[in-house]
Order: sequence, then structure tokens, then C-alpha cells
Amino acid sequence: INLIQLAVINATPTFKVNQQLLKKGKRKSKKDIPTFITNDSLRTMLSLKFIKAASTKSQSSTCFYENLTQEILASSTLKSQSVEKKNELQKRTLINKRYLSKFRW
Repeated sequence: INLIQLAVINATPTFKVNQQLLKKGKRKSKKDIPTFITNDSLRTMLSLKFIKAASTKSQSSTCFYENLTQEILASSTLKSQSVEKKNELQKRTLINKRYLSKFRW
């Protein structure tokens, strides 16, 4: 139980990226807007989604439960794909800090 808790804590992000669709005439573009996740249950749910997505993407073994156990073990030691995805999301959000000034507390 402690190992799973540690894996979920390590994969928990603090930011979420919302994509907004902008239309200018016939052109469509997507704009990424970072937001804070204030609710702890939403953070843990998003971290579980990261772990599940990383375990379904890996093709190292055939069974889902084997991929899931490998992902949980790697996430508890900060070496998994879900932790890398969280770190990449944090970096991408901190690059666009100008959107965080419009965040309402």
C-alpha cells in the first residue's frame, strides 16, 4: 500500500493544461492555457490517469497487470513515464507563466 501511495504522490501534477480552440476566419488554432488544480482528489485522479496511460502504452510485456506493476515500481523511484510526463507538463506550464497572472485565487 505504501508503494502505491508513493507512486501516486510522485506522479501527481500541480498544473493542468486546458486547450482552447481559437477561430480566425477559416483558420483554427489551439491555445494551451495552464491552470492550477486546487482539489486534491482531482490531482490524484490525474496521476492515476498518467500511470494508466503509461502502462497501456508500454509494449514490453503482453499483460496489462505486468505493465502496471512495472510502472508503479518505476514511479515510486521517480524513473517512470508518468513522472516524466508530469515533469514535462510542469516545464511547459512554467514557460507560459504569463497565463498564470490571470488566475483567480
